[in-house]
Amino acid sequence: MSGKDVDKALIALTEGGQTKAEEYKLKSLICKRCSESISIGMNFCSKCALPTNLNNEYTREMELEQENRSLKEKYEQDMKLMREEMYQQFAKIMSMIQHNPKLSQVKPEALVKKKL
Repeated sequence: MSGKDVDKALIALTEGGQTKAEEYKLKSLICKRCSESISIGMNFCSKCALPTNLNNEYTREMELEQENRSLKEKYEQDMKLMREEMYQQFAKIMSMIQHNPKLSQVKPEALVKKKL
């Protein structure tokens, strides 16, 4: 018996038999930078030259970049909503002043509650 036969026999003894054997076959890697298929045993991607041992680090870097982009988009969306609310409040105040011009003479300090 060769090493392959022994491996197949051992896998056949475990749960799943031949279906489990398929899981143990070597699969090629996919480069995280350019999505090129990398054969087992190669140290670099043949298309973009990313070292295979850096694929996991590169994946983490890509995840962080994506997270930063999504946080930036959320921040910009929140800022836009806040500006819209401020403009609406400002429009209400301006409307009140237009209806009652005496309000334009009120000092901002008078509107703040003073602590005694």
